[in-house]
Amino acid sequence: MFKNLSVSIRALKIFSLLYLIIPNLIFLNFWVIGSIGIPCILLIVLGAYQYFKLDKSTISSEKDITLSPVQIVGILGLAAFFTLISGAGGFSDQVYDYISHNTKFNDLYVNDWPFKYKSANSYPCYYFGYYLFPALLAKAFNHVRILSMIWMCFGLFITTSWIYVLIGKKSLLYIFVFLLWGGLYTSLSHFYDIVFGSMKVADLYWSDFRPMSDGFLLYMPVYLSSVWVPNQFIPACIVMSVIAFEIFFEKKGYKSIALIPLLAIWAPFPALGITIITLGFFIQETISKKQIQFIWKDYSPALIMFFGCLPIFLYLMSTKSGETAKGFLWNFDQKWASVWLLFVLTEFGITTLAVYFSNRNNHKNEYNQLLFPVLLFLIFLPLIHFGRNNDLAVRANIPAFFLLNIYLTHQFIEIFKTKKLMKWVISIIFLIGSIVPLKVMWRGSFNNKLTGEPKTYFLQNDMYGILRDYYSPTEANQYLADENSFFIQYLQKK
Repeated sequence: MFKNLSVSIRALKIFSLLYLIIPNLIFLNFWVIGSIGIPCILLIVLGAYQYFKLDKSTISSEKDITLSPVQIVGILGLAAFFTLISGAGGFSDQVYDYISHNTKFNDLYVNDWPFKYKSANSYPCYYFGYYLFPALLAKAFNHVRILSMIWMCFGLFITTSWIYVLIGKKSLLYIFVFLLWGGLYTSLSHFYDIVFGSMKVADLYWSDFRPMSDGFLLYMPVYLSSVWVPNQFIPACIVMSVIAFEIFFEKKGYKSIALIPLLAIWAPFPALGITIITLGFFIQETISKKQIQFIWKDYSPALIMFFGCLPIFLYLMSTKSGETAKGFLWNFDQKWASVWLLFVLTEFGITTLAVYFSNRNNHKNEYNQLLFPVLLFLIFLPLIHFGRNNDLAVRANIPAFFLLNIYLTHQFIEIFKTKKLMKWVISIIFLIGSIVPLKVMWRGSFNNKLTGEPKTYFLQNDMYGILRDYYSPTEANQYLADENSFFIQYLQKK
């Protein structure tokens, strides 16, 4: 009876594609003039059809992977738990970025689309993907908080399912291991500050991360990204999961890059990160096999999707520019070389090296192919600064750390089966870093509607006004559209 409730990889891919496509179709329908929007909607639907026509969803052993009913219930339970403690809907403590998350939901809920910010008399230019579907439903059902939580839970269910599959369908407890890697630099710097008296132990409670240097060198641990920017974390991890599964398990090529154009309306910087990482995999495979494997039909869905999403690319390019800090790291920090090296080592270098050399005799597996392109990307990404708080580095790293945590978790499972002393060294490194994501989990778990009144940010203003007042005018202005841009003048509905 319950056997039919199992979920195959093909079903998981369908859920993933639907989750990514829906906001694209909504945006094209409501923002873009019909003569352009409708053909683009048809192109995206055609691209999805072509993608699944090519996809057989079988791994190299030709045996499909399925999630049993018990596993589905367990993963859904974890997704619901992570949703409840994330701050979504105001059920638990919200991190500072919910100032903007809540306001974007409210702007989309109360205004007709497309809309202008009243406080700036300008159209927004923002990647609204995460917010569009629940806001659209809220217009009919008038429950934006609940609907936003359901939408997030569905996204986390898909993401957590992929994590479970990619780490080898081990115990669900290892999903927590996956989420808790990272945070080593922040933990060590806080210990240093406490020892030398520049920080109180009580201050640790609200200190989630600490940038290194004036260049705003910062890589959030995976779990912190899921809490601070679920609008970018969820879709980026879904796209990276599908591509990774195809590359390392199905070994069929790169047809799943068709999902990357769909990511633009959700998260442009993670989309750029995934593009560079995937290109790195392609180059690595080409060099190892000494031949270029380019099968046109495998890339046709990506090309169709690209043209279908072209108005969205033009929309995102219509932002007002000239107010964003940009340049190389050495333009922001005179001691950039030593700071950059320390950053790389503490954020992921020490942990990765310890895990790699502790399991160097067991390197004949798919996961080792992850390391070179991912590490290369993470090493050089912080050298380029873009955005007031280096938004490029802080967000584009999400898919890279997703893959790195897959590798670390898989290898950690294997290492812990041995009697090596290094497994305890790695465990200590892991535990020190895990303090950062653990305390965020703690806050969400024990500061909520069931135990009291959590800290929330439900403010009455549009997003431009909120960003201007609570962040800075520079932060607010970067999300305004240029009235003279091609998209605003010729493609947007008025």
